[in-house]
Amino acid sequence: MDLILTKSKYRKFLIEFRQSDQDNADTNGETEVVFEDNKRYYFRAPNFCLVAYDIGGGRVDLTDYNHVTLSSSKGIEMLKVDLRHGGGTSTNMNQSLSTVVAATSEAARSKVVEAAFQRMIDGATINLHQYEIIFKAYNQPARFNGLLNNDGSYKSSWRALKKEDYLHFINSSEYNGDSTGMRKKITPL
Repeated sequence: MDLILTKSKYRKFLIEFRQSDQDNADTNGETEVVFEDNKRYYFRAPNFCLVAYDIGGGRVDLTDYNHVTLSSSKGIEMLKVDLRHGGGTSTNMNQSLSTVVAATSEAARSKVVEAAFQRMIDGATINLHQYEIIFKAYNQPARFNGLLNNDGSYKSSWRALKKEDYLHFINSSEYNGDSTGMRKKITPL
């Protein structure tokens, strides 16, 4: 599937990407995402896991998936550079690949992140570092809000998390962290 950075095509991409991950969840199948005809990213289901990329020199399988610290601000042109660069030739996650994951996997999991990238496509500069709190808070809020089963598999009601879903979980007795601090971080996003 093609990743095209216009508002309507990006929205369509995320809808297709979400459906592909659900369709492939039982088999751990891969979804290939193509940017500008020759930059390819491979995501294993379930949960939109970036496992490999090919920026023109052949497939490079990743040996780790953990995000690295994202830059404090990024605009559409820098996003395009990251999509073109990928991991260079490295098998390790780097800042460009973390940005790719934010624009694809994290946006597929979260309407909050999707909205940030829609603003970026419109020309805004986004502080991606502020969204790392959302990147780390997916499974618990998704399970709490009835979107994932306890084993992490999709329920038939699955959808991307909304801001209200995060806040609903944070305000619950099940959340054992700093709810006031988390609300302060999530509310302005």
